[in-house]
Amino acid sequence: MEKSDLMKQKIDELSENQAKNLLLDLYTELDANDESWFTEQLKHQLEWDTSTVHIVFGRTAALSLKQAIDERVIAFPDVLSMGPIKAIDTWKGMEARYAWFKLHLTDTYNEFKKMKRNMMQSFRDLKRLTAEQDVVIWTCANSAEQIGLRIVMAALPIVQSIGVIDTYQGYRDIEQHDTPGFPRTTGEVVPELLTKIAQLELAMLSDEVIATLKEEGQRWLTSEALLHLFEAGELTAFDETILDDFILEHVERLQVDGYVKAAELLGEVYSTMKDYTGDNFLEYRVRALIAQQQLLYQGDLHDMMLYDIKLAAEPSDDDVDKLL
Repeated sequence: MEKSDLMKQKIDELSENQAKNLLLDLYTELDANDESWFTEQLKHQLEWDTSTVHIVFGRTAALSLKQAIDERVIAFPDVLSMGPIKAIDTWKGMEARYAWFKLHLTDTYNEFKKMKRNMMQSFRDLKRLTAEQDVVIWTCANSAEQIGLRIVMAALPIVQSIGVIDTYQGYRDIEQHDTPGFPRTTGEVVPELLTKIAQLELAMLSDEVIATLKEEGQRWLTSEALLHLFEAGELTAFDETILDDFILEHVERLQVDGYVKAAELLGEVYSTMKDYTGDNFLEYRVRALIAQQQLLYQGDLHDMMLYDIKLAAEPSDDDVDKLL
């Protein structure tokens, strides 16, 4: 059978709902030309054959959760603590976010286009939820997941019930011991533990809490900040340079005999941070410090594995005297 005939046969075997879903998924592959098209897609409602839908933030967390449970999962793979988040529940806002990514972040493995497509798909999937469905949102004690919780709440239509699973607390309930700072993200919890956490008593949100989270989500969807951190149980917007001194301190400590590998530095900074911004944002700040001549580098800046850095030497008293 010819390949085209085989494809026609497979399409002919699709149910009406399957065909509609396939068409919608194909639409997400296209480059949208105007905001109204994406808005119409978000408004589209399609009933799913599952009573409970789980929502999770982060690629690793999504993969783990899909292994841990048998119910439907909507995954928001991006790190929402960094980069533009203004109006990202709209086509215009999503385009602005990834345009900023293209200008400022390193896309070593050409993942941004797929990331944007998946994020758009997930927002559209939210709009498919119905008043007969229950929603479970997985979060942890970090800015990426906490801001994700609030943005999702702002975009969520009316559903039957909303429950929240805190993997930071759930880990402690299951393991019965406190490892300071762990897990920092849901993605750090193995699928076997997520299965057990899913079986704990679910914390259901009251109407009052739902209203508060929706209001907070709407506020964050107007944020112009490029960095959001979670401190003492509160989300706060910061200037993108807030972590620069922290990065420079690590460079000073690590550069024992000259240059230090950028990947080593980023791993050290990442591991000692209490919050979660992803390594892409941290490398963006390293390259910004290079551009400001606070750091020197050698190698290829297109890949964090290919360049080394060190502090730019401060002028000595003799150097200053020569300039006077």
